[in-house]
Amino acid sequence: MWMPGRTGSTWVQEALNSHPEVSMLGEVFNNGTSGAGFVRSMCKFYGAPIGRRVRRVRGFKQKFFQCNADLHDKLCAFQREPLAMGALDSCLRVASTPPPPSMAPDAGWNVTTRSYSVYNAVGTRVICSLRRSSLDRALSKAVQLVFFKKCGVSNAVTDAERTCLRQLQQERVSVSIPYVLQVMREAEMAATYNAAICEAQARFSPVFFLWYEDLLAHPQRLFDELQRFLGVEPRPLQSSAQRIVSSGASSWIANLAEVQAAAAAAMQAKQAADPSCAT
Repeated sequence: MWMPGRTGSTWVQEALNSHPEVSMLGEVFNNGTSGAGFVRSMCKFYGAPIGRRVRRVRGFKQKFFQCNADLHDKLCAFQREPLAMGALDSCLRVASTPPPPSMAPDAGWNVTTRSYSVYNAVGTRVICSLRRSSLDRALSKAVQLVFFKKCGVSNAVTDAERTCLRQLQQERVSVSIPYVLQVMREAEMAATYNAAICEAQARFSPVFFLWYEDLLAHPQRLFDELQRFLGVEPRPLQSSAQRIVSSGASSWIANLAEVQAAAAAAMQAKQAADPSCAT
């Protein structure tokens, strides 16, 4: 599953794991990209015999859309010339510079290209987890930061995590408007780029476009279609993951109206595209 953050991927992961023929791991292949060990580990996962820990259909979540490195430059280039095939080619281009000293060793550096070589060899199917609304994704990211600061986790899956989320909602929170606008601009650029990457990949392998908004509107239908795509018998799926920003957010995000007004003004002023792309 190729995914950026805050697109419902944890919900989908939990749901797929409730199917007896599916093993869906988390973000276990985001890091550790130096040497052959990374490729060996991924091949070992795909080639493992069916058992209690690995089922017939197996996969994992990955922040594939980090596109190795130089992501901002790639987004700006795509904004100037939005060609679908060019998006995949640019995403797979290896980093042009070494990682900065502040970056943890192998923290996603060139993970996209190394992973892609395994995908081609194995013949994988790709789930593209995407979200149309850049504001909703930015707001979810801003709330996630507050949630992580209080609860120490990014998603509300377990009973303890859901309890902590309810406590946070009872306390009411405010989010940073400049941060929301910054993430919204980045998400606006990335949404088109990510979709173009998936459209290009669909020329080479099966791709399932899983839009977050469609999943919210028709969860059972989308999950049935996803199971057929994966080659398993559709059945009701279950997930304990809880949305951290839902339709009742106005009751506990104290400055939600101000955030929405600022976002609307930014969109009206055509500031959704990152101004740092200007030359």
